[in-house]
Parts: sequence; structure tokens; C-alpha cells
Amino acid sequence: MDNNSSQQNHQQFPARDITVRVARPEEFPKWDRLMNENHYLGFKQFAGRFLRYVAEHEGKWLAIAGWQAGAIYKGCRERVDRQQFRVRFQV
Repeated sequence: MDNNSSQQNHQQFPARDITVRVARPEEFPKWDRLMNENHYLGFKQFAGRFLRYVAEHEGKWLAIAGWQAGAIYKGCRERVDRQQFRVRFQV
């Protein structure tokens, strides 16, 4: 997944040969490093619950993806959103 090899080496293989799976805990440091190096905003850590996924072909990582749970309640954000809603819709 480094920039040089992804730009120079374009292999084609059937999509059925690609496996997408949840990353194992021992792979988290590698996943975190790759996300930090390749995501345009960088990556430090997840907050709260999260899932890390790896797409691979014959053991070689092709892509990574991650999701984290949204905040259930953020007081200041909720107050601003309600105020904007009232102004927009004259509630």
C-alpha cells in the first residue's frame, strides 16, 4: 500500500479472489500506521467503539477501511443544531 508500488504495479485479478475481513488486534499497529500515512487528514486513534477492515489478495493488503460509532450526545453541538433548526424553520 505504499504510494510508489500502488502507482507502478496495477495487477488485475477477479474480485472473487479479494477477501475483506476484520483486522486482528495484532494488526492494529500496521493498520493505524497505514491510515495515518495515506489518509488525507491523517489518523491518530479512534474514539469509542470502532471496526478496522482489511481487503486482501493472497495475504497482501490492498485496502483498509475503518468505522467508529458516532457520539450519542454532544451538548454544545446539539444546542447549536437546535438553534439553527429553529432559525431556519421558524419553530
